[in-house]
Amino acid sequence: MRTMNLAKQPKNPNKIRTVVSENIMRHMDPETRKKHGLLLGEERAQKADRETERKMHVEVSRELLRNGVCFIEARMDKRSTIPKGHPDFTCLKNGYVLLLELKAGGGRLSSDQLDRIGELDKSGNPTTVASSTLEAINAIHAWLDRIGARHST
Repeated sequence: MRTMNLAKQPKNPNKIRTVVSENIMRHMDPETRKKHGLLLGEERAQKADRETERKMHVEVSRELLRNGVCFIEARMDKRSTIPKGHPDFTCLKNGYVLLLELKAGGGRLSSDQLDRIGELDKSGNPTTVASSTLEAINAIHAWLDRIGARHST
């Protein structure tokens, strides 16, 4: 008689991963897809963009702290209490302001963001939109150079 080696069995046999086609997932209820951890292609891309943007936030925050810049950052993990569409970072140094919006990958500005950026621009505070960490850091360094406040590292 053969016995099964329980050590080789899946820990939760009810949670066996199966491959579900994109077409079938499109016909599933979104709550059911979420319950089973199934994402459509565009949902996977949006999740990857959010993660990339989150990492950009961390790196930009570190650079601002390294350069002694006071900043207000819009939180990505909670509902915002600042006006809808306001840039991700409001940076303050020596009486000067840099407004910085981060967009990962092919991210586009929402209509709320376009409206808010327009309002800020009209009030004499243009917003810099950066699509990579390097672009954001270069914008910060250029701003600090313009206002004569760059720390040498």
